[in-house]
Amino acid sequence: MTVVLGDWYHEEHSVNNAKFLSRWNPGGAEPVPQSSLIYFTANGANIPGFNENTTLNFVPGKTYRLRVINTSALAMFYFWIDGHEMRIIEVDGTDVAEAPTPLLTLTVAQRYSVLVTARNDTSQNFLVHANMDADMFDYIPDDLELNMTSSITYSASAPMAPEQTIDDYDSMPWDTTFKPLEPMTLPNPTKEIELGAFFDTMDNGINRGMFNNVTWNVPIVPSTISALTMGEDASVANVYGPNTEVLQYGEIVQMTVVNWDDGKHPFHLHGHKFAIMHRSDDVTSDDPAINPPFDNNQANPIWRDTVQIEGGGSVTLRWQADNPGAWLFHCHLEWHLEAGLAWIFLEAPNVIQQWTKPPQYYFDQCRMLGVPISGNAAGHNSTTNLSGLTIGPFPQKLGWNAKGIGAMTGYLSDLIFSLLGY
Repeated sequence: MTVVLGDWYHEEHSVNNAKFLSRWNPGGAEPVPQSSLIYFTANGANIPGFNENTTLNFVPGKTYRLRVINTSALAMFYFWIDGHEMRIIEVDGTDVAEAPTPLLTLTVAQRYSVLVTARNDTSQNFLVHANMDADMFDYIPDDLELNMTSSITYSASAPMAPEQTIDDYDSMPWDTTFKPLEPMTLPNPTKEIELGAFFDTMDNGINRGMFNNVTWNVPIVPSTISALTMGEDASVANVYGPNTEVLQYGEIVQMTVVNWDDGKHPFHLHGHKFAIMHRSDDVTSDDPAINPPFDNNQANPIWRDTVQIEGGGSVTLRWQADNPGAWLFHCHLEWHLEAGLAWIFLEAPNVIQQWTKPPQYYFDQCRMLGVPISGNAAGHNSTTNLSGLTIGPFPQKLGWNAKGIGAMTGYLSDLIFSLLGY
């Protein structure tokens, strides 16, 4: 059985995004959803269009595998079932040794499988909880219901058991404690990378996300086409724009990501699962429970593809560059990806050229869209000429410029008028 959690916006994405990436929102407050959603589906069936009063029908004594996924744009969920124990057996596609847990903490794009054994009596039904994390929202609208419930049904005529609460939302085990059933280890890294995640109001008055003070923009020429058409120069990182790291085939990559933002972020890597070698919830702390020492000799680290980093925290990830392609690493909060919190790993460009021959319609589609079918990110046969490619905006260097001051003035004026009831 698959349990699909999500958030629901009543306005179109384009409308919300225009408000978000606006000079009138210099603080970068993300659009808040109007509600949460929970769906149940089984045996690969499509999710129903409507799912009001959805329930899970349990047979006494039977053990069920629930595959829980958070499909939200922004919301993080705390998920638990009254009167039942959950045992985690899979994390982002990695089978792990059973780990009992009172609840699941699911940031955007994370997946867990849990085993739940049904009770032996049918005298009561039980609530299923999916509570949104209020800390993910800059404000809580009066009409937003943070706590969504569904139910497990043993008997349609049975009453609902008294609702249970969770006293500690931090009671789920750290993902670094999970142990894969098939140990997967890597040798010491041959390439080390550090990315610092930031948000700031830029020189155009708009709040943007950045890795290493560089915000991401979509290249004019898709990165895979640049890799295919730039010959030996395809190994030059600048060919793909300012947000790309080139990896050579077979390299053991170790990347430390430090979240210098106040909020927590779910970071996702395309094309790979990574081993989580280290996690800190506060890189400035002397408390080893919060900022443990790095252990380079883990026998069996957890492998997953989406990891949450707390504000002020960090993770160290390790993987092997054995999957040639252009792989996005990004915050999986939709609004933060739109704001440019993304990076590209261009993996093994020389192997891409050897192994890949795109069909003609691939290039035909590019021509129809007016997209160049060769060259660097800007469509030029050059490692330095990126003219025409959108680069920036950039962090403000010496205080606020006129656009930034104007944006903040308008924002504060609107706030004051709204507080006064105008």
